[in-house]
Amino acid sequence: MLYDNALLVTALSEAYAITQNEYYQRTIDHTLKFAERELLDKSNGFYAALDADSEGEEGKYYVWRLEEIQELLGVDAAVYCDYYNISASGNWEHKNILRVLEPLPVFAANRQYKIEDLQLLLDRCNTKLLTAREQRVKPALDDKIILGWNALMNTAYSKAYAATGNKEYRQKAIDNMDFLLSAFQTAEGNWQHVWKNGIAKYPAFLDDYAYLIQALLQLHKISANTDYLVRAKELCEKVIADFSEPEGYFYYTPEQQTDIIVRKKKCMMALRPAAIRLWLKTCWNWDCSLIEKIGRSDLTR
Repeated sequence: MLYDNALLVTALSEAYAITQNEYYQRTIDHTLKFAERELLDKSNGFYAALDADSEGEEGKYYVWRLEEIQELLGVDAAVYCDYYNISASGNWEHKNILRVLEPLPVFAANRQYKIEDLQLLLDRCNTKLLTAREQRVKPALDDKIILGWNALMNTAYSKAYAATGNKEYRQKAIDNMDFLLSAFQTAEGNWQHVWKNGIAKYPAFLDDYAYLIQALLQLHKISANTDYLVRAKELCEKVIADFSEPEGYFYYTPEQQTDIIVRKKKCMMALRPAAIRLWLKTCWNWDCSLIEKIGRSDLTR
């Protein structure tokens, strides 16, 4: 899922900013390269997901047999298999997931390898395996582009730039935001949830707005472009107008959406940040005038 990768990069970026652990930085880069390679559309939007299975078998695209590794890597196979826990019996349903059981410095020290040499060997081997994997039948692609999930990825790129200083991350955040702002808003000023083949449709949910506002504010922090701040303020005003109720709570769907029986209120989200909590936290930390409009007593509910 796109949002899994986005949330992972956000967490790693915050961790790297505190610890300067190079492993976190490398994982940030690998994760974003994966997203760009597998999920990035030419429009600069990111697709929703890849299936877990291919050719009717879960995980087939990603797992390996020991013999495959040995044939591809030759003399490097022994060290590689030791590091990634690859064996003849397998570590998952008789095949092997590439998994790391020891941090690289610990693994290197225990086996008297130089960290730099070991890292070069692993990188070289990973490139060979990636090339070989590209020849397999790929999992099916869910190629719709979802506003809220892209906003989460946009925040991830901004956080990654703030932590690492890699200008490519900042540019990717800018390019993606340009697409979101141009593709998802209707002529009437409403926002849509999903985009595909040049068409945006279905009214955006509260989490689409909350994640987009968060992304705009993060992008303003790393770019100093006040246009993002203005757009974030406009979106906050729209959330108040279209999603709030007199009692001080917020609906998950906008007022103008008429194809639903009941307007739900969601305070918790199982897999992603809760929209209402994120949006209210943003208002609380960012703009006191918005707090006054909502009402401080209502906000504390």
